[in-house]
Amino acid sequence: MEFLVAVAETQHFGRAAERLGVGLEELTRWSREVERETGLGLFERTVRRVRLTETGTRLEAGALAALAAVRGVTTLVESLRHGWSGSVALAYVPGSAHLVRGLVARVERDRVGLEVEPQSMWGVRALGSLGRGEVSFAVVRDPLPEEGVESLVLGAYRDRQVAVASPGPLAGREQIGLAEFEGQGFLLTEREVGPAVHDATVRFLAEHGVAPVWRHHRLQEQDQQLALVAAGVGSALVHPHEDEVLHPGVAVVPLREQGPEHRFHLVWRADDTSPLVTAVIAAAEAMTTGRRAAQRG
Repeated sequence: MEFLVAVAETQHFGRAAERLGVGLEELTRWSREVERETGLGLFERTVRRVRLTETGTRLEAGALAALAAVRGVTTLVESLRHGWSGSVALAYVPGSAHLVRGLVARVERDRVGLEVEPQSMWGVRALGSLGRGEVSFAVVRDPLPEEGVESLVLGAYRDRQVAVASPGPLAGREQIGLAEFEGQGFLLTEREVGPAVHDATVRFLAEHGVAPVWRHHRLQEQDQQLALVAAGVGSALVHPHEDEVLHPGVAVVPLREQGPEHRFHLVWRADDTSPLVTAVIAAAEAMTTGRRAAQRG
């Protein structure tokens, strides 16, 4: 199966042999033997390259599925051997869902048998749950507790868009400046539940000399906040990562100014060295390292 896939991907016996670490003679002999044993024509050979026939391509699909299954079993054995079988709870703040989905997918891929159970909640509650041992991880914004935790930066974003009621005077704009919101309703998270979002939003508008009419709320989900926008309660800063940005009665328009930056941290208790926790940390480190490498490339 590995020989077949290598030949299909390289379209060359020599390059396939080099990738597999086998001799060219061994690979070409195998190609003749597999056709003879199966009674199928699998290869179209030319002087310069080799291609799979339609039959060979169908067989390759089966080989890829079988190899993936074998790798899955191997990974599961590794997970069980290292004590990675089980589940961990993770609390995450609004706005970080896209990062949490990426982390969960990475854990499922690299640590078969380990499940991450995400729970959405505001930062203060998330850190409280972490401290009480109700969850093993929290994804929160700055600031972080000064003692008792370890962390890594999982990602960052800027609020680059604003949600406004549609239809409405601002809904059809290609771009909106903050001055448009002077004296207008603007949604603001209560500080006691989301201090980072609250402070960043207030500071951002103040730095640009804009004084809106703040509409305080304690809503946790983006979709709930957008429902207030649709009802005409006020506008709201949003960013392009949220799936819930699309909402009936709401238009999302780019901001002329560069919005405040938010950093998301994966946080865990410093004294928690369990295999499940260290496995998730390793997956998060691999995910962030891979993202930085891709950005440099």
